[in-house]
Amino acid sequence: MNWTENRFTVWELNPNDVGAFLVLLFLSFLPLLTFKRWWVSVPILGIQGILLFLVVGTGSRGAVVALLVALVIGCWYYFNRIKLGPSVWIMTASVLLMAIVAVGCGLKVFSKSQRLGEVNLAADASAGRRLQVWFTAPTMMVAAPGGWGSDRAGEAYKQWFQPMEEPVHLKHMLSSHISWLVEIPWYSRLAYLLLWCLALVFMMPHRHSNLSVWGLGVCFAFGVTLLFNATGKWWNWIIPLLWLSGVLAWRLKKADLPSTSLLKGAIIVAFLLFVAPYGISLFQDREPIRASHGGNVIRFGMAGQELVVVGPNPDVLGDFYAHHIRRNFAGGEAHSRTVVVVYKPAVYVPKLIKEASIILVAGQNEAEFREWLPLFKGLEKKRLYLLNCRIPPGDWINRFSEVIYLRGQFYGDPYAGSWQLRSKDTGVSGRVINGQERYVTSWLESLPGFGISGLDANDGRNGR
Repeated sequence: MNWTENRFTVWELNPNDVGAFLVLLFLSFLPLLTFKRWWVSVPILGIQGILLFLVVGTGSRGAVVALLVALVIGCWYYFNRIKLGPSVWIMTASVLLMAIVAVGCGLKVFSKSQRLGEVNLAADASAGRRLQVWFTAPTMMVAAPGGWGSDRAGEAYKQWFQPMEEPVHLKHMLSSHISWLVEIPWYSRLAYLLLWCLALVFMMPHRHSNLSVWGLGVCFAFGVTLLFNATGKWWNWIIPLLWLSGVLAWRLKKADLPSTSLLKGAIIVAFLLFVAPYGISLFQDREPIRASHGGNVIRFGMAGQELVVVGPNPDVLGDFYAHHIRRNFAGGEAHSRTVVVVYKPAVYVPKLIKEASIILVAGQNEAEFREWLPLFKGLEKKRLYLLNCRIPPGDWINRFSEVIYLRGQFYGDPYAGSWQLRSKDTGVSGRVINGQERYVTSWLESLPGFGISGLDANDGRNGR
């Protein structure tokens, strides 16, 4: 890699992940500096310098903040629990000198390390984007008491909560803590927060050993990196879990458990953190969005549901298809109508569909449609739209009051001729959408008879 132009990393990993691991490694080596044998402490001091040099090279602000937090906590506990003598001050001065040299070299060698001193809060900048995403998390948690589903936080934010004037693709909530809290159900959120609070309490220094001082620093540092970045990769869990396991084993061996007051405090703090998003959301602007069944079902609107979109295909509806729904159903439309999006087939889908008057299937092939077909029962009074689907007509058409086949003008469908023949039958019709290919810019407006009012038919901002 070119060190003068890039952030330091290994194996093409995210520099933030590498930075988090290096910080945890740096903190874990600190207890070895207390050895009075120079042939132990001096090499360790050199290793620490290299690790700090590389942390600066990653340009990870979250890693640097985590390191500073851990050092403040660790040093405060450590220096208040030991006898300060000449050897302690010599080693402290050596560590400070090493840190100055390592940081200075890192800033000199890695040009990208200069970002450590930059905090741009603009919405399109790294720090500003984080604040914007994190501020939305309380509303997302309230909108989905059962969670948004594993690895779906980024997609949920992108579609249903992201400002529509600044569409960007996100894989997560730019924070492991926040991503996980958004994705899991409410009881798991409470358990997650409680486990973290209890872990920190058990890692607090106890009367039989000073070793847990730096273990507490490691856990705090790991928690901070999980907040500032999505650094929750499996390898970053190894060091904190080793520290936690070792301290727990030592405490059990010595029968030295935390006091009841500390345990009660941990429970209270976890509960306050759990209810905080619900309180914060009361002061936030919220659209009428509700997620259920682990994020598989999304409701937008406040009235009886009218349209159900099953298995939305971004290739047809656009990468930001939910922006199109939110924009066109904002205000009065949201109070009088409801759109429901169902992502995967499930046993509860028939009940959802029966409450709708219109069903939209977009971009599915025959195999995909076959997974949904068993769920389409008792729908004799429902209207089905097929938008740019490659599905042959069949006897299943009789399950609906009307089937409308829609195809983009420049989208090739081998079954187009068959649908043209079937369009002569009662309850079957077809339409070609002029000027469109597989991706249909204004797909809601293209549904004949849907009757969306006040829409701009040329609005393609839900697109690629």
